[in-house]
Parts: sequence; C-alpha cells; structure tokens
Amino acid sequence: MHQQNTILTLPYPTFVAAYEESSEYFAGGMGEVVLVRKRDDNSLYVKKSVLPHEDPKKREQNEKLFMREMGILKELGQHPNIQSLHAIVIEEDASFAFLSEYIEGPTLHEVIKEKRHTKTSPSIPFVFRILKQITSALHHAYTKGIIHRDIKPANMIFNKETQRAVLIDFGIGKFAEQNDDKNMDITDPTKSSFRGTVHYISYEAVQACDRGIKIDFRTDMYSLAVSGYELLTYASPFDESELMVIIGKKETGAKGVPLKARLALRKTLKKVPNSLIAIIEKNLHPKREKRYQSYERLLADLSYSECSYYLGSQANHRDTQMYLHDASRDFYKYNSKNWWKLVHLQFLALRKIFALLTIRKYDVAEEVYQFFLTTNTVGKKLLTYILPWIADQATKEIAKLETQKKYLSEEDYLYQKKALFSLAQRPTREIDLQILKKKTVSYEEDIEDIEDFEEL
Repeated sequence: MHQQNTILTLPYPTFVAAYEESSEYFAGGMGEVVLVRKRDDNSLYVKKSVLPHEDPKKREQNEKLFMREMGILKELGQHPNIQSLHAIVIEEDASFAFLSEYIEGPTLHEVIKEKRHTKTSPSIPFVFRILKQITSALHHAYTKGIIHRDIKPANMIFNKETQRAVLIDFGIGKFAEQNDDKNMDITDPTKSSFRGTVHYISYEAVQACDRGIKIDFRTDMYSLAVSGYELLTYASPFDESELMVIIGKKETGAKGVPLKARLALRKTLKKVPNSLIAIIEKNLHPKREKRYQSYERLLADLSYSECSYYLGSQANHRDTQMYLHDASRDFYKYNSKNWWKLVHLQFLALRKIFALLTIRKYDVAEEVYQFFLTTNTVGKKLLTYILPWIADQATKEIAKLETQKKYLSEEDYLYQKKALFSLAQRPTREIDLQILKKKTVSYEEDIEDIEDFEEL
C-alpha cells in the first residue's frame, strides 16, 4: 500500500530560494504551467498557478476550480499511476500555486499521433498495460470519492523506460458528492454546457446540463473506452455527424448513436483478442447501466483477457515470454475466486506448451510451465499427470538442441538449454554458472554472485 506523501507549504521567499523556474509557460484551460527545478538536487517539478483573466467572474471561476484541483491532488496522495502533489506555494500576491510531480515522456495523444503517421501496427501488450494502469489510477481516485471527468490520451503520460502510464490534470475533476454537473462550461460559466472534451464526453455528462443528471465514475469508464479504442485504431469511434448527435446539436430524433453503427473494432482489427474488444464495447455503451459497474470488475476482465491472449495463439512468443508473469500476477489478484477462468487458462497453457515444444521455443514453453506451477491445487494435480510426458519430450529435445548448437548464438543456446533442463526436471547448476560468467561484469555484485555460485 502506498504511503501518503508529505505536502510542503512554501512561502514565496522560500520557494524562490529553493526552486528555479524556466522561462517557458504553457496556458491550459484554467491554469498556467511552468517547469521548475529544485536547486539542491536538480529534481524537476511542474508548477501550476491560476490563469489570469480580465473578467472578474471568470477569474473567480478559475480560482474556484484551481483550489478544487489542489484539494483533489492532496486527497489522492501517492499512487504510481497518478501525478502526485509535491508542494503548495504561496505566491507574492498571496495567491496559491502548486508543484506536482514531473513525468518524463510523451502523452498518449502524441504516441497515437506518431503511430498513425508511421503506420505502426498497434501493440496489444502496450494497450493492456495502459488500460490496466489507468484503470488502477481511476479505481484509486474512486476510493477517495473523486471523478476525473476529462479522461483522454492527452491527459496520460507514458514513460518508456519505466513502462509507467500516469494520469494527469484533475483540473475539472470533482468529488463525487458535489452536484455541479450543470452550467459547467469552462469558457463561459454562465452557459449551460458540459465540461470535458467533446470526443470523449459521455452521454450522461451531456444530459447533465439540461436534465440535472448527476454523473458518477461511469463517465470516466466511458472516456477510458474511447481512449482504448484510439490506442487500437489511432482514430475516434465517432465521425463528426455522430458527435453532433451525442452533444445534442443536431436534431435527429435518435436517442443516441447505435453501437453497431459506430464500432469498427471487430471488422478492422482481426488480431485484437475478442475479449478486449468486448471490454471496450461494453464501456462505450450509451447507457451507463450497461457499462462496468465497478473498477474491480473491469480490472478482473482486463487481466483475464491479457492472460488469455498470451496463452492463446494470437500473441507472438516474445510477448508471451516477456509479459506472462506480470499478467498472471494481476489475474490472481483480481480473479482469485473465478475457478472457471483459471481452468480455461490452464487448458490454454497446456496446449501452448505442446505447441511450443513442437516448434522448439523451449524458453517460452518453460515460462508457460512456470505459470502452471503458480496455479491452484487442481492445476498442480493435473500437471503431475502430464509431467512425465513433458519431461520425456524435453529430454529428447536436449539431444536435438545439441545438433542445432552451431546455428545458435552461445547465449541463446545456453538459455534454451536451461529451459529444457527445467522442463526435464534436471539440475541446472552448471548451465546457470555458464550464464553468469557470460554476463558482462560491470559491478562488484556481479563478481560476488559468480564467486558465491562457485562455492555452492
């Protein structure tokens, strides 16, 4: 569990002495944003202050929303997938600003734009990773009674090095008990309009303006589904005429755009698992009662869909080897009582092991085998019946691998052989030692590892 972060309060003289602002400012909907550097350790933060406005009413509106955002960030505390609040600054004119965590990396809007330009095929593991992390962030916000209301790729930053997706900008967020879903236009608070971004706005958020409907966390569910659609297709699920229907600016007599008329996922993305398509379609439903009714259920289905993908035939072997362990960990976290889902994954895993041995992907087969070792008692019992066959096949493959040695790199040969030894239930000490010695030794810890290994 993540600890609550300590929020500093910095009077203006203290802030100026400890931090240095860059000269480049960015104006958002309600705030000015600038990058600042802490002088003693060169760490970076984002400073946000109230956007000036000549109209006193607009200034007051901006200040109100700014103070709410600061309160929301303080309430959220620390979560790995939410931009955290670092300090509150008391400016020279006695107004407030705040410093939040700086996340290095592009927004997902920029990622999608680049992939569309280069015509890069969508990465299914990447989509799963983003959806699970942002859902986790929204679930955390929901437990604090907070709704974001502006979920979109432009408000998600992805750090490639850490593989971390971070949700930012709670500028139009609200606490769930607050009933201010009417008269929410950020450009003119006197107008009866919705708040958010047109392409991602939910049906009920639009209706809230005229009918007094109180929106809840399911509006974020909808916006996340639109974002997921874009991650897979690099396009919006709506054309402009459909958007006009949704926001009520075109009288058509329809109560919304039919789902089948605006979703192209099943037709255009044959390599996308059907279970992932079903998840996105469910949350894109015009009626919020038809969407997921809890983030826990959404996370459960996402983790199950991801495991099914890596154990099925659609995923490439490299992705299975790289991501199956983490995917199975999330599956057990959210599906511990769903035995029928586990049985299905066990069946897929057995079939995958047989197929991988046939095509000599021994290291991937061993990873799937390790997945089986973490399953329940029934799964382990089932594994004992086929273990002799797996061990026998692996033993035969060891001999075959020797004949292929000259065609493989030494590192690949060693890893494939280690995987086969594991499947054949044979000791791997000598192979492990060879792999350790093969590593580039750049730290004292590596040398100690090898020396400790040789003393065993």
